[in-house]
Amino acid sequence: MACARVLWLVLGLLTQPPQTLQIEVVPAEPRQGQVVLIEVHGAGLADRLEGSLCGQPLRFYRDERGRHRALGVVPLEAQPGPQPLVVRLQPLVDDPVFQGQPVTVRRGRFPVQKLRVAPDYVRMPEALQGRVERENRALDRVLLAPPTPRRWRGAFHWPRRDRITAGFGLQRVFNDVPTGRHLGLDIAGRTGAPVRAIGAGTVVMVARRHIGGGTVVIDHGTGLHSKYSHLSAFSVREGQEVRRGQRIGAVGRTGRVTGPHLHLAVDLGGVHFDPLSLLDLDLEPGAGERPGGPCCIRADRELDVLVGPLEEDSWRDLVRQAGYALGAWKLTLARVEFDGGDLVRWSRRAPDDPFVRVLRESLGRPVDPEDFIFFLDDVLVAGRRGLRGVPLRVGAGSARDAGILLHPDDVFGAGSSRAYGAGGGCTHLLGSARRGRPAPAPDGSPPAAGWVMRYRNPSGRAAKLAALDERNPGTFGARVRSLVRQLEAQGAEVTVWSTVRDRRRGYLMWGAWLLSRKRSQAAVVRGVRLLDRVNREWGLRVPIRWLHPGGWRATVRAARVMADAYDVVYATMDGARSSRHYDAEAVDLTAVDLPRSLTLQAPHGARWTFDLSGPHHSRDLSLSPGLIEWIEVHFRMEKLRDDHPHWNDADIPLAPLRVAAHP
Repeated sequence: MACARVLWLVLGLLTQPPQTLQIEVVPAEPRQGQVVLIEVHGAGLADRLEGSLCGQPLRFYRDERGRHRALGVVPLEAQPGPQPLVVRLQPLVDDPVFQGQPVTVRRGRFPVQKLRVAPDYVRMPEALQGRVERENRALDRVLLAPPTPRRWRGAFHWPRRDRITAGFGLQRVFNDVPTGRHLGLDIAGRTGAPVRAIGAGTVVMVARRHIGGGTVVIDHGTGLHSKYSHLSAFSVREGQEVRRGQRIGAVGRTGRVTGPHLHLAVDLGGVHFDPLSLLDLDLEPGAGERPGGPCCIRADRELDVLVGPLEEDSWRDLVRQAGYALGAWKLTLARVEFDGGDLVRWSRRAPDDPFVRVLRESLGRPVDPEDFIFFLDDVLVAGRRGLRGVPLRVGAGSARDAGILLHPDDVFGAGSSRAYGAGGGCTHLLGSARRGRPAPAPDGSPPAAGWVMRYRNPSGRAAKLAALDERNPGTFGARVRSLVRQLEAQGAEVTVWSTVRDRRRGYLMWGAWLLSRKRSQAAVVRGVRLLDRVNREWGLRVPIRWLHPGGWRATVRAARVMADAYDVVYATMDGARSSRHYDAEAVDLTAVDLPRSLTLQAPHGARWTFDLSGPHHSRDLSLSPGLIEWIEVHFRMEKLRDDHPHWNDADIPLAPLRVAAHP
């Protein structure tokens, strides 16, 4: 009886009807000829899901994390505008639940290509028509066969890395006669170059066809197939199971072609769609976050859109490519807004100068050119996933942390440095562009940008320095003013971020940074407990609810947004407890876009001219060792090397003037 009661309890849990189904579609507004990822929240463990998008059936599966998902296709001929998405949930014992929502389809961009070719290339000889028809019927039997269980896991990979010579949907006109659309992707390659499976599956066709030449078809399950044509050689046989990235053949010029290349086609239930939309689809994490909150881009050290070797001689060309691809889409990096036109102009500027210097002078920031190019490439990939056109921003702190801008570790880290995308995975770098100041966070709210409006620093440079003078009666304020005036007079961009700071603000900055670094539920829980205990023991009474109601992942995302709002790159518990900002003994000060030649005069009269014209110079005060050392001695200020903006009031007797080698 006890076993029976347990069984009925389990069945009851499995068959509870959901209150509401939540349906996510990525990208939210697909184009004609794209594949989309559909994720349904609210279904039970034993529930069965069916559905359709644009009249095409959806085949749901449960992924490794138990999520109900399906791939759907927007056919090439789908009308732009709202298209129906319907999901039918069949519980184990209750009546089915139907839920629908419209999906806005955007018009695709399909160019026309006009070619002059031999007449036989346009008109199929009668002697070959029978063969071609038989081959097409054989292919249809493969593509329209009943769907098999899903075999692929995670994201799909490129079959080979090279330039795209013809995209999906291209309308070809041979000798003024329109032909069918190009239902695949042509990728350049020399004969014999390896071709690899884009995902795991079963080989269901290995054949030599008149039009497609050497052809391999892989069944990935759930009705999804990939087809590789014009191969010169095969490395697999029919019925063989293959893994993602396994070699299946070699590039060739077999079949009806004019030169060697790979033709990649993909279909879902026989409906062809753009392979790029599948290769760019983020299938690893959740179904993506939409603009308006933090955005996630998959960061890696590979070029997926830009073409060419990532060498110093190619930096200009790669930035120019990124500019043409970016177009009017605006990005903001460390408070510098730019679009594709700016990138193209920068790539043409001072052609005889080293491009690293050109790029740093154009942006006015210590950008790492190689990592900047990787970042631009990943932004373009994110654009294909539905973020294109959304104003995106990377704060200076996030950019340094990610390696896009030089980080103190790159200069003072004793061999350690930041490399963009080195850790792989999903890197949260981007947030939607700021629109004014956020509203102050209310008591009891979770981490958010609005906390930056609580316990605020004095506003405006004059008020910040006046607070410094009031709390620190020495000469620290006068020394800071002298340094700032001289830097600005010579064209540097100087920001005084903070002087006197409320201890509660320091606690919030440290807490946001601490939780933004966590990578597991257990680590988040430990971090929240520490922050709550410190809040009580230090007598701060900050009314923040560190654990987000959306769970530990939502907590990490919200903490990243909050840390980005503070522009904090590094924080410690000791610093939060006893920062010298609390006693007006420190200033957060940055100066970027320094001139090629900078002259400073110390309060006691010492004077020095610094040559900053070296092609690899950061032109950033906080990342210039010789300049820092001179200021420390002659302005009696101490620079914390690992805290980008932080300077302490050293207030020590003036050291003897040292005439050293050129800083």
